[in-house]
Amino acid sequence: MVAGYPWLIRGWRGRCAYALNFHPSPLPLGRGPYPLFKAISDGQPDWGVTAHVLAEDGFDTGDILAPGQSITGTFVVTVK
Repeated sequence: MVAGYPWLIRGWRGRCAYALNFHPSPLPLGRGPYPLFKAISDGQPDWGVTAHVLAEDGFDTGDILAPGQSITGTFVVTVK
């Protein structure tokens, strides 16, 4: 199981039966390693999370198991 890992994982087939990722965006929107930064810079008012199978041919390209659910809220960014 993977969540919030910004690198493409390869070579897992044959070592485990399946691999699952919880991606912090409502896929396919926000595909890639840093979707939250993109959501903030784009001013997205709503966001979500998607569970999908890991695929070795690219970021966030595996079959979606649980679609992203809209989460209404506010992004809070603290700069020190």
